[in-house]
Amino acid sequence: MKRMDFNAEINLLTESCMLAAAALQAEDAGQKERTIARLQQYESAIETVAIPAHMTLKRLVLQTIRSAIRFLEKGKQSDEKLTRRNGEKVSKELGRLKRLAQRRGAV
Repeated sequence: MKRMDFNAEINLLTESCMLAAAALQAEDAGQKERTIARLQQYESAIETVAIPAHMTLKRLVLQTIRSAIRFLEKGKQSDEKLTRRNGEKVSKELGRLKRLAQRRGAV
């Protein structure tokens, strides 16, 4: 596994979740296919990055990406709800980590 700096790791996780959220709004088939391809790239990038201190966040982001891909491929409403729910959990976890970093004086 390759090691990235903390900011790059968080940016990667944040961008992938934002793309998953945007995927729920995809209109045409071409846009869906491009979004699926980008989500799969993010998925493989996240799987190869070592984020030992943030395994919960990494797991939630991967779940969000995978449910967004399933939604785009199959169109099931349950996958859309799961994507939204996981995205909200990612947001809460990022907020928790930010508060923790502020308490420790890292930010």
